[in-house]
Amino acid sequence: MSCPRSSTMNCGHSEDAGVICQPHVRLAGSSKYYEGRVEAYKDGTWGTVCDHMWDIVDADVVCRMLGFDGAYEAYKGAHFGEGVGTIHYNGLQCNGNENRILHCPKSSGTCTHANDAGVRCKFMRLAGGSHRNEGRVELFNDTWGTVCDPEFGYLDGRQVARELSRSACIIRWNSPYIFGSGSGDIKMSNLACESYSLHDSIFDCPHSEGASQCTHSNDVSMRTNPGVRIYEDNRDGRGAVGVFREKMWSYVCANDWDIRDAHVVCREMKLTGGAVEATKIPRESLTTSSSSSLPIRGGYQCEGYESNIEDCERSSVPTTCPHYAGIVCQTLRLADGSSPHNGLLQVYKSGYFGGICADSWDTRDAHVACIQLGFAAGVLTTNRVTAGQARSSGLNWITKVWCGGLEKNIFDCPFEWDSCSRSEEVWVECRP
Repeated sequence: MSCPRSSTMNCGHSEDAGVICQPHVRLAGSSKYYEGRVEAYKDGTWGTVCDHMWDIVDADVVCRMLGFDGAYEAYKGAHFGEGVGTIHYNGLQCNGNENRILHCPKSSGTCTHANDAGVRCKFMRLAGGSHRNEGRVELFNDTWGTVCDPEFGYLDGRQVARELSRSACIIRWNSPYIFGSGSGDIKMSNLACESYSLHDSIFDCPHSEGASQCTHSNDVSMRTNPGVRIYEDNRDGRGAVGVFREKMWSYVCANDWDIRDAHVVCREMKLTGGAVEATKIPRESLTTSSSSSLPIRGGYQCEGYESNIEDCERSSVPTTCPHYAGIVCQTLRLADGSSPHNGLLQVYKSGYFGGICADSWDTRDAHVACIQLGFAAGVLTTNRVTAGQARSSGLNWITKVWCGGLEKNIFDCPFEWDSCSRSEEVWVECRP
């Protein structure tokens, strides 16, 4: 209020003044607008943030201040080069719900520009789908907008999936009929990723900025695989947890791992029965495996209701991590039944549920299945599907199951991986 001002009051509300303030953070040291060294404005100058206690939670707050959905990665050790001038914050300890880093608890200590913190923000999303692995491709650059491409191809979809921290694009569209047309600006068009070698960024592929005579009728949509998988077991649904981040697979440190985290991973893999067990796998037990060279990610602290692991609170990689996170997911289900305790018995394999063939199937096999599904009283009845129960389409996975009746898991019984006609699948009714 120390500025000179007029005393004239000949003014109406139609002339009310307004401002748009810039956030008190910026990203520097990178040619890409969505990543860089974190710099904060304080006491009239720009300065850096020290990486002491720096983790993905702090990075999320910074990225949200800039309008992004959050952070993909938190970097330490001047990843984007050393800044100059004042180090404004020696360390942040954000809880994740703050709107500004000014509101985060601070830590003290000695720091140099060799410890400048950095981030990579979430600049891409899938919108309009029923879950995070499908939807219309949108980019953020000041505002959210779409990607338009009448000839959106396999290599384009592969690069977009990697930007979204997904290992693969399952199917792609360049029409609005699946997830609807976007609105607002078209941020990118005519994407032409030409190499099977992945680029560091989608912006490294040939493309046009803006619409370039493209319309929302050609907005790009896609469906990807989940960003999680299970390693190191010959039975689907159990093993070490892998997450796909920064364009590569990684193990998860099990220091904070529990059943709530395991439930989220199983559900993200569409194993809707959730987790049977959260395990901690000794690190040395995987040292001889083909995936032993994978890096290690920090842990997760889920509440258990989240639809995907990235919605959970994350922690930094600890100094020591003697165990990897592991899970045992429920790999059986009863489908198309008239109640929760009857239906077609299906088993999970390679991302899909499929039926079980009736060859050699009897009540002992069905009893084991019911126990595995949590029906302590076991089986009521089982039969080969009737004409009204048979599916018109779908997979089936195993046959010649030979249980003794005392096993706790159907995979503990002898069986063969093979298929049959859908009219030969088994129907089970468990005792409620």
